[in-house]
Amino acid sequence: MYSWGGCLDRSATLSCTGLVAWQSAAAIWNGAGSEIWFMSQARFAQFLLLGVGMSSWIGYQATNRGEVPQALVILSLQFFFVNFYWPILNLLPVWPLDGGRISRETFEWLMPERGTATSLIVSMIVAAGLAINSLLALKGVGIFPSLLGDMYLGLFFALFAVNNFQEWQIVRYRARHPWDNEPDRW
Repeated sequence: MYSWGGCLDRSATLSCTGLVAWQSAAAIWNGAGSEIWFMSQARFAQFLLLGVGMSSWIGYQATNRGEVPQALVILSLQFFFVNFYWPILNLLPVWPLDGGRISRETFEWLMPERGTATSLIVSMIVAAGLAINSLLALKGVGIFPSLLGDMYLGLFFALFAVNNFQEWQIVRYRARHPWDNEPDRW
């Protein structure tokens, strides 16, 4: 594989598109903070890209005396949405989003025995809370009124909450039945 700045090309390329190659991170550096760094680098790259885009937008408006075509306004709003709201959404401590991976790594570092279970409980609570808020905000009764309600966003987080509950059950089962942890040999 090619390398760029000491990183594998797969990791560097995917991080610029919003994805991070998790296996590559472990292969490059070993340590508790290395995976957290790899998980958060793409979000910070998006914020940096947002800053560059907004600076060029301000420069364009200054040179054209505020006259901007409607298509360019729509494009800039979409650019802002993708590079501001998506990274924030992705940094929420909900597994399998990047924030959930960061919280899992942090909990496993702080509590090696129960870190995974604790991170799944936190993820389940946050995902369920966001799902309930999104669905209630459709009726205009949201818990957090600043967050908009959306049926798809509610279903998105509800699925994550159910998924985290199922994974938490698996982690609990494996902790109570360690003899079942050995992989089957066929």
